[in-house]
This record gives sequence, structure tokens and C-alpha cells, in this order.
Amino acid sequence: MAKKTAIIGYGSDIRNDDVAGFKVVRDLKRDYPDKAVYLEGYNTVDLLDIMPEHDRMIIIDCAFLSKKPGYHEKRSLNELDLIDDLSFSHEANFKKVVPLAESMGIKVPEILFFLIQPKDVNMGERITRPVKDTIEKVKAEILKELD
Repeated sequence: MAKKTAIIGYGSDIRNDDVAGFKVVRDLKRDYPDKAVYLEGYNTVDLLDIMPEHDRMIIIDCAFLSKKPGYHEKRSLNELDLIDDLSFSHEANFKKVVPLAESMGIKVPEILFFLIQPKDVNMGERITRPVKDTIEKVKAEILKELD
């Protein structure tokens, strides 16, 4: 039986490369609408509402990884450095929401993160070439996860 999966994009439409998480979700939703539940712009605490309904959550976001722009990596929840969630391009609070879910008796699903090193998160609506290329790679990797 296929895992019920939520694919969640984080980011901002007005901070150049920070739109990457949204772009991945929007493209996958358009091209593969029946493969998963697609969400974007979710408040991390609101994940508590959808955790029990899913076997897996895939979260895509820009993160400051101290790598070249466009670098990306997949991490499990256990591999994620939850120390203050400082690598995320906004306050994600996974450090707080996961223990909160556990303390409330909420089953925490498998959580995978696809993190993309941005080049430019200044105000604007332009995705840089390295991040645009990486978006395509991340979409392909997520599709493999869904098969």
C-alpha cells in the first residue's frame, strides 16, 4: 500500500530564490495531482493538524547550508540540525513542533526535508539559475520517493 504523503513547500513569493519550495509544490501539483496532498505556505505549528492523516511528510525549503547556490540535500528528521532551526530561511520551529506533537500523543510521520541553498533571498521575484536548475532535480528526487 502506498504511503499517504503530504508535500509541503515553504518560502516566500517575494524573496527571489526563497520561492523554491513553493515552485516545487506548484509544479508537482500541476503535473501529478493524484500523487500526494500538496500544501504551501504552511505555518509549522499547523502541521500538528495534518500529521495524523499522513504516513510521510516531504518538506521543501531554502536553507542556509554554507554551500554553493543551488546545492541541495535530502535529510530525515533525525538528520536535521534542529538547534534553533537557524539554517532555514525563516523561522520553521521544527525543534519545538515535533516534541509538542509527541507530548500531545500525535503520531509524528516520517519527515523528509529537501533543502536548497539559495543564492539570493532579497526582495524580488527572480529565481537565480542555480536554484532554478536545482528545482528540477528536487522534483525528480521527490517523484522517486513517491514511487
